[in-house]
Amino acid sequence: EGDKPTAVIARKVRSALHHHLAKETRAVFGPPAKEVDRLIDEAMRDRVFQASVQEVSAEKNKPVPALLKDARKSFDAIAARFSPTAVGGAAMILDWVFNRIYDGIEVDEAGLQRAMKEAANAPVVFTPSHKSHLDYLIMSYVLWKRGFTVPLVAAGANLSFFPLGPFLRRCGAFFLRRSFKGDKLYTAVFKAYLKKLVHDGIHHEFFPEGGRSRTGKLLQPKLGLFTWLVEAVLEGARNDLVFVPIAIDYEKVVEGAEYKKELQGGEKKPEDLKALLSAPAVLAENYGRIHLTFDAPVSLAKLMDERGLDAENVNDDQKKALVRALGHRVMYGISKVSTVTPHALLASALLAHRKRGISDRDVTDRIVFLRGLVTDLGSPLSRLLKDSPSSPVVLGPIRDAMRMFASAGMVSSVEARGERIFQVADDRRPELSFYKNTLLNVVAGRSIVCAAVLASEAELHHDAVRERARFLSRLFKLEFLYPVGKTFEHIFDETLAQLSRPAARDRRQRVDRA
Repeated sequence: EGDKPTAVIARKVRSALHHHLAKETRAVFGPPAKEVDRLIDEAMRDRVFQASVQEVSAEKNKPVPALLKDARKSFDAIAARFSPTAVGGAAMILDWVFNRIYDGIEVDEAGLQRAMKEAANAPVVFTPSHKSHLDYLIMSYVLWKRGFTVPLVAAGANLSFFPLGPFLRRCGAFFLRRSFKGDKLYTAVFKAYLKKLVHDGIHHEFFPEGGRSRTGKLLQPKLGLFTWLVEAVLEGARNDLVFVPIAIDYEKVVEGAEYKKELQGGEKKPEDLKALLSAPAVLAENYGRIHLTFDAPVSLAKLMDERGLDAENVNDDQKKALVRALGHRVMYGISKVSTVTPHALLASALLAHRKRGISDRDVTDRIVFLRGLVTDLGSPLSRLLKDSPSSPVVLGPIRDAMRMFASAGMVSSVEARGERIFQVADDRRPELSFYKNTLLNVVAGRSIVCAAVLASEAELHHDAVRERARFLSRLFKLEFLYPVGKTFEHIFDETLAQLSRPAARDRRQRVDRA
């Protein structure tokens, strides 16, 4: 610093430290608390929102003051009214509930710390997979127990019923309708509220799949909230947003029986007080473990740089392409870190067998094959599976999974000629499929290439196999999530090389013999 006085240097150091500590404090505790009514007032002053109100006024020939009154009611219906006291009380209840029905929550601590480190630079948007109503609680519970700020969570308006709605609102839920179609004023209100959260640096959470997956497999992203968050940044609310893909995986979901009924044609029951009061039946069962894993955070600003976009000069086509890329990147990130559980391996082994009964030896061989495949592909395995037996009759996580399925009536077994034979109950196959389907994105690439190879009894030329695989990948492009940043040719050649390895051939032969 040359000949600058010591006092000047001290002031600069103090200022730099203050700035750094303020960023770290905001990352952990969030921005300073603001009254909800004040936040709504500021959102209603947004110029884009005001322009939308003027547009609706001209279309409907309705005075602006009347529209603003309606908009205020919509803001009140949407907005969270966060209360640390309510969250603290909820955490104590959840401590008891989770300890009663689960064997633990396995958290990817390194991934969580990596995500929260990014919060010092930009607001964080948590984007978890969605398989259960408990997803609304898991992320907030985990963050609260570790001393981090709790995000505001986007929840369906169907959960806003009394008394659950007011309680969830105080725990950080903000509510949105399932459909905005035809209601331009409500759309403008929700966009303004979301933009205000971005502007104020408030961490929030939404489920990119939209609704819960009834089949267990990851769904394609719904792009509405992605679009509005991207627009908030393009309109100058913030320079950047960081999206964190999160996989929430259950060894057994609370809603398993409900999903089976819906998949068999039953009507979806609306959430109401009666459904809430039926919770005591849930408390009598054990649902294994919950696995929470985090993929690398996705910076919107970096994604725009990679695509050569300038925030001030993005046209509609570029914005749509950016939103699609962001949504796909988030969902692929979730699929990449989804935990392979003992229940997923066991369900896959049981359902892949062509006969009605399968011996414990055949189950073991198939699970060994699947574990090797998952390891080859680098997908995360449940910690419990490390160095554990693959047999359903030897003490370990696979046997525990078999006992859970058997106690639920999904699988029965008999002793025959010194072997244990397992049989899946025909009417419970959809429930088992839920857990098997969590593996679909792990094996999708290999399955497509194998199907292309086996499509003809005659030998197929390499180019013919590739074109058949290309056709299948396009046919199922809305069913599976493919790697980001790789061409079809790259994925095909990589997959074919993996299938040609000696270890892969040996595993296939063992299962074929079984």
